[in-house]
Amino acid sequence: MDDVWYKGTVEEAFVESKTSNKPLFLYWGAVWCPPCNEIKSEVYSKPKFGQLMKQFIPVYLDGDTDRAQIWADKLNAYGYPTILVLSHDQKELLRLSGGVNLQEFEIALAGIQNSSLESLIAKAKAGTLDRDGWNTLAYTAWGQLPKDTYTPEKKWQIQESLISKVPSEFELESSMIAAQFLEAAIGLDEKTHKSDITKVKGQAADYLERIFKNKKTIIANRGFVNGGIVTVLSWAFPKKSSSDYKAWRKRWLEAASMIANSSDVSVDTRLWAAYPKLQLFQYENKDKDLDSGIVSHIETAALKANDEAKTKYERHSVVSGAAYLLKLVKSYKNAEKILLEELKQTDTPWYYQSSLSSLASSQDKKEEALKWSAEARKSAKGRATRLQWITNDLLLTAKVKSDSQKSRLLSLTEEYYQLATTLNDGFAGRNQFRAIRVSKSLQDWKKQKEFKSLLTTYQKKCDALKGSAKNNCIAHFRDLL
Repeated sequence: MDDVWYKGTVEEAFVESKTSNKPLFLYWGAVWCPPCNEIKSEVYSKPKFGQLMKQFIPVYLDGDTDRAQIWADKLNAYGYPTILVLSHDQKELLRLSGGVNLQEFEIALAGIQNSSLESLIAKAKAGTLDRDGWNTLAYTAWGQLPKDTYTPEKKWQIQESLISKVPSEFELESSMIAAQFLEAAIGLDEKTHKSDITKVKGQAADYLERIFKNKKTIIANRGFVNGGIVTVLSWAFPKKSSSDYKAWRKRWLEAASMIANSSDVSVDTRLWAAYPKLQLFQYENKDKDLDSGIVSHIETAALKANDEAKTKYERHSVVSGAAYLLKLVKSYKNAEKILLEELKQTDTPWYYQSSLSSLASSQDKKEEALKWSAEARKSAKGRATRLQWITNDLLLTAKVKSDSQKSRLLSLTEEYYQLATTLNDGFAGRNQFRAIRVSKSLQDWKKQKEFKSLLTTYQKKCDALKGSAKNNCIAHFRDLL
């Protein structure tokens, strides 16, 4: 897989893009990120991926490299993974969803042809978009689009125009556009779009029919099926006693069961197909403890996924999710067991140590949670990764009262600023999100003498930074001093 990626810098890649007249394919991710490892397992590790990349300048921008977070701001890339296709002049042609397999990846790329998202939308509205173009729209990562350009209002307007234009014979594309349309409608403001919401709710069954039409459409919308049951059904059919709610409840769970037993999807997808049943139980039984059937359902799925995940990428994408689901049903011993086993072989121990910290917190084991959080911070490797895990430990320490809380928090605050102010991107990209969270956590401590002195010392280091990172750094300390 490593031989496929361009060896130079991002800047050099854009020059090469212009020279070769090839668009730039940019993948922005991290070695520890589960969704990143899912697409590595399903797409990047496949031999055909290299063949597909011959039409591009393929760039892997690891989030821990020198200018990764600076580029994140330029490209509006804030969630791992972000997958972009760009022209040589940095014009965005496609922002691709990460939850795809190799066949879907190839289909999504086929409709680009140096056309921007805006041009594809315009052709769709005019009724001149071909099937390749509709595929590209179907696999677009709408939730990751730049929020300043694609506001919720604008995305709704686009989705509303697309849903009536997609040809009915394009079965898979129609089903995916329908899922996107429902998600957009659910996100609308109730007061501003009351009539729109009422209209879509009245047609919700028709859109769901597209999505759940057959096995192919269900698998194409597997993320929607695995994660959206309560969000969609409670919105579209708020009366649990209604015939529509009961009918779609049954059909949705049958679809999830089909995904869970399908060999056409990844181990991680099969694992998360267990989630709808848990979500539904919690929604319908808010004041009841989980029954043994639900616990057994999750335990069986989680332990099976743990056994089935064999490759390095599968392990990275599956184990933390399996432990999380086990934690939700209070199967703490099973969750701890698979996490401790993974720690013996993983190359990213900090991720699983953080999961163990979260597991301990769920059981109100505060000292154990702090211990694992510290272990995770110490083992973390990489610029942005280290900053993120220092932040995690700092945030937990700020919440957990103990005799050593103040001294521990002061030490972590210094460790955080010592790193953040020496990195050119310490207050850029995802790192800036960490800075915002640190600021909020220190509000109750900032007036204490020791903290004020430390903050004053590191405030002076903002001047050594450049651009948005410098401006963000100055604003950060202004909020604290």
